[in-house]
Amino acid sequence: MAGGATDRSSRFPTGVWQRRRFHLAGRELRETISIWLRSNAVIIIKLLRSLYKSLSGEGTPHQIALGFVLGAALGLIPWKGPDRETAILGLNTLWFLVLFLLLMFRCRLSAATLAYVLYSLLGIALRNPIGDFGRTLIESVGPKSLYVWLGRGPLASLQLHTYWICGAFAAAVINAAIAYPLVALGVRRYREKVVTKLESSKLLRTLRKIWLFRVLKWVFIGGVSLARD
Repeated sequence: MAGGATDRSSRFPTGVWQRRRFHLAGRELRETISIWLRSNAVIIIKLLRSLYKSLSGEGTPHQIALGFVLGAALGLIPWKGPDRETAILGLNTLWFLVLFLLLMFRCRLSAATLAYVLYSLLGIALRNPIGDFGRTLIESVGPKSLYVWLGRGPLASLQLHTYWICGAFAAAVINAAIAYPLVALGVRRYREKVVTKLESSKLLRTLRKIWLFRVLKWVFIGGVSLARD
């Protein structure tokens, strides 16, 4: 193995090898997205309908934002436990804890589903970097006794003592701190500007008379008004 590592590093300098890794990860992400889109077209259409309802007035901006960040956490954190000895029936209880919070706070499931799909694909493509991030946190940040306790104490089933889960959880927390205010602000701006303009749009009233537009509207957003009632 040492000889293989030496041969690889001699063929690819460090910077070139890192770029190659990201290129391969990007190609894997594109292929995964393409396969998922082809096999889940109906689900995507239903998701678009539900998401449009949420953006147009169903749910508060904070419910939508919270649903988005919790759904993103579900996408980043794997539901299977990497450490079989501490997992309960092979499952990671941290994932189910996040799911419980999502349901308890009555977040918008459409926003959570969208985030779950997007961040699941992202988590697949960035699995190795996320694991490396977790390794860095466990080995360099905080007392090691904390991670030992997490792996042996009553919280062991959360799997936070493993590189993958620790990195995924930290990435989810960082993402929540950034995405929550951005999503909440985006929903407010959308309702203030886009929905208000749709209510008084002459172009929209003209398009409603065209049968093709009515068909496309029904396919993608169902029988929902394009302007808030």
